[in-house]
Amino acid sequence: MAAQASDVVHYEAERYSLAGVCGTGLFDPGDYPLMPRPFSTANWRGFRCRYDVHGVEWFLDALFIGLDKEETAQAERGEGPFLLGVPPLRVDRFEGVVYESIREPIRFTGGLLLGRDFMQELYVHMGIHPAWKFKHVIELLIKYGRVHQARDHSQAAEYFRRSLQPGDLRRGISIDDRGRMEEWIRHTFSLEYRRDQLFSLP
Repeated sequence: MAAQASDVVHYEAERYSLAGVCGTGLFDPGDYPLMPRPFSTANWRGFRCRYDVHGVEWFLDALFIGLDKEETAQAERGEGPFLLGVPPLRVDRFEGVVYESIREPIRFTGGLLLGRDFMQELYVHMGIHPAWKFKHVIELLIKYGRVHQARDHSQAAEYFRRSLQPGDLRRGISIDDRGRMEEWIRHTFSLEYRRDQLFSLP
């Protein structure tokens, strides 16, 4: 099992990883409809988004998605499938079918944790990297696709890292109880966080 490729967010001229979600309304290719297919051990859900914050507006800018053989062949021929009127740009071995310059407003409401400058010494070969593993952490509070507040939680993430004990990063991996192991795996693949508890361990 590999660490999972994260969605990307361009915010204030910086590139962030989407490291936490508390809310509803992010892009779902099944709504359009495109049925994502896993195309890498680093992308089990079968797609990855690139978002852009322009002013206070939240947009889907690009989509990288695994599709079935017929749709992939169609994309290679430049015949579709189309997404919001945008044709696939190319088919990439590692990224799947690529759509760019989509510029679709996303009516998300809730909070998003964005992380920048991942700390390689905290890498674990499993799941999604949580926000506290990044040096810089921003929380965007969004209502119907408009950013109304940004909070810097970088210092709180540093305090959380300092509170960890030796072995915390690997906690759960050697647990024999199957139920607890399954819960640990579920947690490592989840982006969900609580507004009253930004950082946590499985």
